Amino acid sequence: MLHEDALAGQRLQALLKFQQSYIYATTPAQVIGSSGSMQSRVVWIDKGSNDGLQPDMAVITGDGIVGKVRDVFAHSAQVLVINDQTSGAGVVLETTRIRGILRGNAWGQPQVVNILIDSRIQPGEKVLTAGGDQIFPRGLPVGVVERVERDPERSGFINVTVKPAADLQHLDEVLVVTSLEPHLSAAQMADLKTSEDLKGAEAAADLARKKAAAEMAERLPSLKDPNAPETPKLGPDGKPLPATPTVPVTPKPLQPIHPDRFSPGSSDDAPAPASEDSTDSGADAAAPKQSVPPKTGPSKTPAPKPKTDKPQGRTP
Repeated sequence: MLHEDALAGQRLQALLKFQQSYIYATTPAQVIGSSGSMQSRVVWIDKGSNDGLQPDMAVITGDGIVGKVRDVFAHSAQVLVINDQTSGAGVVLETTRIRGILRGNAWGQPQVVNILIDSRIQPGEKVLTAGGDQIFPRGLPVGVVERVERDPERSGFINVTVKPAADLQHLDEVLVVTSLEPHLSAAQMADLKTSEDLKGAEAAADLARKKAAAEMAERLPSLKDPNAPETPKLGPDGKPLPATPTVPVTPKPLQPIHPDRFSPGSSDDAPAPASEDSTDSGADAAAPKQSVPPKTGPSKTPAPKPKTDKPQGRTP
């Protein structure tokens, strides 16, 4: 008797320790009976509606899932175990990430059904709850793959027999998950706040390092790689500021020193610039011409040049 009490105390201590570290609200319960039939896998617990229990609440232990609440009474409730043929739970294989439905077979063994043939599924792979059924929280241990067999009723499908993580044949104390909202204890909240503070301090230190590096790069332009991409400017919140769009500048042609009709911007009808010669000729043309009177008087004729006889040579 004392030995049984000591074992029960150890189980309760382990269950309460698991309850304190679990993030969901739970209610501990004692298993007080079973269905006593091989066709129905049902157990009775000593908690009911007066304790906040409702149908379809998950029932677990520190080792793994047990089943879900089926019928609820004032001070007791029935739990449908996962190895019953009418049970169902969404599960996922940990390594291959293949999903399926867990239910019991005629021999009281949990099986994952509705799975196509896949050679990657091997014995020993862990099976976890998928969380899609809105009953069992995600990530709870279900068991390990024991063997893989072809479905005799459907070709192309297999049945994966699972060895349950919880001892379904020797259930004594269980936990009923009364809420799927995360519930953190005071110690967990303190740890979460500490981690958030550390994360904020690390982010601030990282931002300070980036600003110091940017200032150093501006002060030492010779150390900047001209082919490196530009470092975006950071705002007060540490996020990069949007780039300012630049308007391309259209280059203007240089003005010619001596423009002519071939210069950019000139037209064919524009008069050509007057030169100095044309200006002078124009001025001369505009001034009236004065007539010069002819000169009168004796005309001088040029005097004839005297002829000089060349000396004749002597004839021999």
